[in-house]
Amino acid sequence: MAPKLLSSIVLFGAAILVPAVDAIPVLVAAVIAAALLRAGLARRRQELVLLGVPLAWFLLLLAVLQWLARKPDPALLLKACGVLLLATSAARVFPWQAVTARLVPASRLFRPALFLLFLRHFMLTLAHETLRTLRARSMSAPHLLRPGGFGSLVWASVAIFRRALERAERFYAAQVLNGLGP
Repeated sequence: MAPKLLSSIVLFGAAILVPAVDAIPVLVAAVIAAALLRAGLARRRQELVLLGVPLAWFLLLLAVLQWLARKPDPALLLKACGVLLLATSAARVFPWQAVTARLVPASRLFRPALFLLFLRHFMLTLAHETLRTLRARSMSAPHLLRPGGFGSLVWASVAIFRRALERAERFYAAQVLNGLGP
């Protein structure tokens, strides 16, 4: 447990430090190293696709928005990419089961650890729900450029966000009822 926990802490620390770096060559090297590390930690090729495709779309959208604002900043793209790759690598390495088994309710770390576990559970649930929704959409409208294709993608995205919002509201209400919220 100790080596995994230490590597996870180092990776989270690196993810926190990446936004402070302004030198483009250093950021490029950090992103390449983080991408190679993340690729090495992937259990299946599908896992890399599920991470890489949304990341590529996000970076493309960010680049288009910067171009429209006439303020291109390649460092921001590299920082966003580096933080995501390092944070997902840290989450993959983190020994979740070992930490939760040793978690004591009287400890000062209980609430932050519980929050991180809830957050992890919520993210995994949202990811699986998103995959199911998009898979159903692709079965009903397999071609995006044909009639109804783009509309079905829009409605699937709306459904995902609506369900995520409802789930987050229920989660927050449960936290408040259990005394974990403000």
